[in-house]
Amino acid sequence: MRPTITIPKQSFSINKVDGVTKVGKLPFTSTAEHQSENYRKLILAMSEDIRVVLVKLADRTHNMRTLQYMPPEKQKRIARETMEIYAPIAHRLGIHWLKSELEDECFMYLSPEKYARVKSQISEKAVERQEYECHVVKVLESQMKDGGLASDGKTLSVSGRTKGLYSIYTKMKKQHINFEDVYDKIGFRIIVNDVASCYQALGIIHSHWKPAGTGKIKDYIALPKQNGYKSLHTTIIGPRGKRIEIQIRTAEMHEVAESGIAAHWMYKQKNQKYSEHESSQFTWLRELLAEVQRQNDPVEFIDSVKEDLFIKEVYAFSPKGELYALARGASVLDFAYLIHSELGNHCGGAKVNGKIVTLKHLVQNGDTVEILKSHNQTPKREWLRYVRTSKAKSRIRSWLKRRQRERSIIEGKAILEQGMRKYNNKGSVELSKKEYQRKLEHILSSFNLNEEKELLAALGYGRISVGSVMEALFGSPAILCESDKRSSAYAKAESCRPLHGERVLGVTTKGKGIKVHRQGCKHLLEADDQRLIKVEWDEASSNLAFRAISIEVLCEDRPGVLASICNAVSSVNYSITSMNLRKVSHGRGLARLEVMLRTAEDLDKVVSKIKQEDGVISLQRR
Repeated sequence: MRPTITIPKQSFSINKVDGVTKVGKLPFTSTAEHQSENYRKLILAMSEDIRVVLVKLADRTHNMRTLQYMPPEKQKRIARETMEIYAPIAHRLGIHWLKSELEDECFMYLSPEKYARVKSQISEKAVERQEYECHVVKVLESQMKDGGLASDGKTLSVSGRTKGLYSIYTKMKKQHINFEDVYDKIGFRIIVNDVASCYQALGIIHSHWKPAGTGKIKDYIALPKQNGYKSLHTTIIGPRGKRIEIQIRTAEMHEVAESGIAAHWMYKQKNQKYSEHESSQFTWLRELLAEVQRQNDPVEFIDSVKEDLFIKEVYAFSPKGELYALARGASVLDFAYLIHSELGNHCGGAKVNGKIVTLKHLVQNGDTVEILKSHNQTPKREWLRYVRTSKAKSRIRSWLKRRQRERSIIEGKAILEQGMRKYNNKGSVELSKKEYQRKLEHILSSFNLNEEKELLAALGYGRISVGSVMEALFGSPAILCESDKRSSAYAKAESCRPLHGERVLGVTTKGKGIKVHRQGCKHLLEADDQRLIKVEWDEASSNLAFRAISIEVLCEDRPGVLASICNAVSSVNYSITSMNLRKVSHGRGLARLEVMLRTAEDLDKVVSKIKQEDGVISLQRR
């Protein structure tokens, strides 16, 4: 009989579960976006009522138990998602049996040959292993009785258990060992009545058997795991000279170890408050919720969720003796960000156990870490290589983006002021503040921006040209309506970036004048025929602004082609603002470059010159 998930029956809104379930029916532009939104909904619902995730885990467990009826592709997709997200969630919630079951089910579908091999090796010596298990149980029971535990009713049970198939496989893979060398395929568990008896049982065991090493004794009662797990672990050289792992715990600890967070409702009365430690078990969920609200990139968000859910932990102390849990492989810089973001941003160094170390120094179990704060220190891009936790990475990236934006706004303001001085010197009328604000609204709308700072940042980043902003600010006699030959309020469409001299059509817009598009632009095909208007260029116009025009060149993928294309553009005195090359099939590459041009004649010169270069197959204006 398989275990079941018990969900407490207090007041529970089915709408929360419904909202999580129905997310799969929404339209998304990519698999990553779909997956990201699923996880966001789940984590947000968990933050309101942790029982939501128990419902989802029960649903996913049922899916995995009936997965044999699905097509192979769907089996792999569901199994991979379960292995990456749902099994780690079960681990984080402390539901050991469920984590183990989900991992074994996923292992069967994701690596069927390896699963079958491990299962076969387990089955081959099942009788021998069962005999050894019974023998060790009898020996331990006898030792507990002789030590005075069983005689006064303190020992509840001694039992053996077989390790999960996936757990055995991962140990073989991680330690590069054979199946026969995995010593803890069978584990043993002693259940006693109270904490004092746990330590007494440990002493009895060590009086009969030698520990396998100093690092093989772990006290999770004094230092519980973040998911609430408590137990004493010891690995000994046991009967017949075999290494065996023994776990010692109370009945309550055992229930929490097996059922995790769900067991808390069995031991807590209604309205009874959690202790400080029990409350800290939900810290990971609060941090995960903060990450949900901070991350915008779906792929980055999924990676951070996977990383935060399934981590091995190390424990370190602050100089005041406060205990902190970090991901294994975390640095002192991770430790600084764990305490406070500002401390991380101004981390100038650290002392570990009284010795000064570098920022990349890895924290070990039991270390005492003191962070040395310096107001002159700020995050650098190389810091991303020093940190392990998603929290630290996210804070560093946020700081770098914020500083880059601040610099771009300053640069954009200087570019705008320089452009305005240039136009004023050529006879344009200087704008009043009121006129500037009025035209600014039109510019922001044209470029799909919300505020002036976004405009300045875009100028600083080089995403829009100062020439196009100047045209919108001061106007230009470059476009005339064919119907009455008078200049009209217009804006060149950023989607197709028409050049002076190209064939164009206008589209009348509500409150924004006429948008001018190149003929053939997809936006013209989507526009209402009644809004289309014929326009032509004013041949007498001067002071035309440069615009960044995108050109794609299909070329041979060999050394020197990019250089020859650059030289071709430079030879006719035009500037390239950006350029990149990516490989396509059959030894070909696709180069995309942006060239600053003013007229269709300029474009013809550049295109003609590039076509003359060896290795160029074809090109087109984008």
